[in-house]
Amino acid sequence: MRKKQKVISKAITTILLVFMVVLIISLPAGASASSEESGSGTVGILVVAHGSTSESWCDSVRDAVADANLDYPVEIGFLEMVDNETIPDAVEKLEEQGVTDIVAVPLFVSSNSGHIDEIKYILGLSDDEPEEDLTQVDTNAIIVLCDAMDDHSFIAEIIADRAAKLTDNAEGGTVVLALHGTTGEDIEGWNESASSLASKTKLILRHSMGIDIEDVKYGFMNVDESSEEYELSNVVSEVAETSHAIVIPLFICEGYYTNTKIPSLLDGLDYEYPEAGDRALTPHTSVGDWIEVMVAQELPYPELSIYDDDELLSLSLEDIEACLCGVTAYRSSFVAFSYGQVWNDLPVRGDISITSGHPSDGHEEVFLYILGGLSEDYTIDAPDGTNTTYIKPENYFYIFEQKSTENTVTVTVQDDVFPENMYELRTKSKLGTASPEEKQAFRLLKSIMQERMTYSPSDELFEADVVLPGGLAIDAGWNFISVPAALSNSNVDAVLSGVNYDAIVYYNTSSGMWEQGGVDFTDLEPLKAYWIKNSEESVQYITEDMLEPEVPAVPATITLQEGWNAIGYSDADDSLSAEMTLQSMDDSYSLIKGPYDPEDMTYGFVGHNGETGVVSGSHVGTDFFEMDPYNGYWVLVTQETTLYGF
Repeated sequence: MRKKQKVISKAITTILLVFMVVLIISLPAGASASSEESGSGTVGILVVAHGSTSESWCDSVRDAVADANLDYPVEIGFLEMVDNETIPDAVEKLEEQGVTDIVAVPLFVSSNSGHIDEIKYILGLSDDEPEEDLTQVDTNAIIVLCDAMDDHSFIAEIIADRAAKLTDNAEGGTVVLALHGTTGEDIEGWNESASSLASKTKLILRHSMGIDIEDVKYGFMNVDESSEEYELSNVVSEVAETSHAIVIPLFICEGYYTNTKIPSLLDGLDYEYPEAGDRALTPHTSVGDWIEVMVAQELPYPELSIYDDDELLSLSLEDIEACLCGVTAYRSSFVAFSYGQVWNDLPVRGDISITSGHPSDGHEEVFLYILGGLSEDYTIDAPDGTNTTYIKPENYFYIFEQKSTENTVTVTVQDDVFPENMYELRTKSKLGTASPEEKQAFRLLKSIMQERMTYSPSDELFEADVVLPGGLAIDAGWNFISVPAALSNSNVDAVLSGVNYDAIVYYNTSSGMWEQGGVDFTDLEPLKAYWIKNSEESVQYITEDMLEPEVPAVPATITLQEGWNAIGYSDADDSLSAEMTLQSMDDSYSLIKGPYDPEDMTYGFVGHNGETGVVSGSHVGTDFFEMDPYNGYWVLVTQETTLYGF
């Protein structure tokens, strides 16, 4: 395990933000050390769905909710047909978990559905009792009800994905959205959201996916006589006269409507229809994304904490322009500042420099706001061939450095965050060569990315590379490490106090047994190599102050037994060949194996004593085998011998 300039990619810890506080971040809408607490109480999430006698229908809802990245108590309440999982049951379960503030998310296609009024009544948000006999919740919790899906852009993405799977017939075809609909005045609301959703779907199919669709229309199964033109079979029949109809059902889960009702309504008409499994909005990852965003929009947005000399400041996104670039700069700063080991807890103005790969004014405004206007600490380093007109996903990288230690965090936006073709459309818009529809498409794709950037959990948006020049990196999984000298405090618990680990063990060749740290040994010794298993899925660090050598100290010595021995390396700074490092052992060993790569779970080389250069593949002579600081190695000893450190 190399110490110097160890670079590790880290996907950020998963949390959906809850409230204010520093350095716990994966969140979009505020988080604290207790990520379930809002400013006034404890947040819980209630997802409301219609319900069905079909267990597979209900399981689709459960799977979609489980797919949402929510760091709160979550319960599902079905409006009807599911015993013991009603809305009052769900609210009661949340209260039993200490929840005082409930964000209710209606998993319904339209806010104009009559069921929304029923939900409002059950939750005590309306006194207008529907005709059905409904029981209101008995709760002191504060409840906020979000909007239904309506024309949300994430839903348009799902529809486009469903249509794109029928690619062979999509070129030149017309997509028809099949919705439930309603009778009476509420049809106007259904019409409005369906029309907007159809327009968004067309823009995504044409200009993001590159599918030359003719048009996207919509139709309802339930309409009254005044809206016959929007009745589904009439719409499909009209489309079929001049185009190829591709019917995409717009329902939460597959069931009677998608598998029986719609096909029966369209019997005898010529149209394309999705295969089973693609006939509803679930399963699709964007449903979970939509739930995350709806929740985050109802919660306070997090403030960013930073020191200005001795004064602790709380910086707010509300104080700056909330454009895509500004939000990205703000969220990336949250990610960078979450690594307390980099900043010795919290960052301090004047001891931070930020390098941005994006040359926009929005980025610069936010980063200078964070830096307190210290322009000398801000640098733009745009990739070759990019500028304010020609922007690519590669521009979205940011390097945050603590100047006093040269510790750095490089934050990059994940590739799948960028909508397809968005930056090609941006360039055309900047150059004035985009058509009106292409400009619309760019604005839509940009809004989709901005909503995700504003509200989605950080682990779905960013990756971070951390470099601690003086720290020892512990990768995810098992690591084979050593310390180069006697430490000023060699106690296992002290050295590993900042690391969350499952086990640390040492192989005792004499006994042939594995010894466990804290049980069989209490101190880390030089020239011994230890296996440590990282409990996290990302890198952790043994900080430089935990690796201070004991002074004065005699160079280390260890007696090695016949067989495989786990040995360390005794230079803290420089690498040397195994031939030079193990010269005190002379001909008492035959092989050396290492270093171990935790990611690949393989050893780099096998060194053969007495051989030179490359023998074959990873088999090399000991003159070629390089030993590095802080790594562990296996050495095959042929007779008892002594290894002397430097």
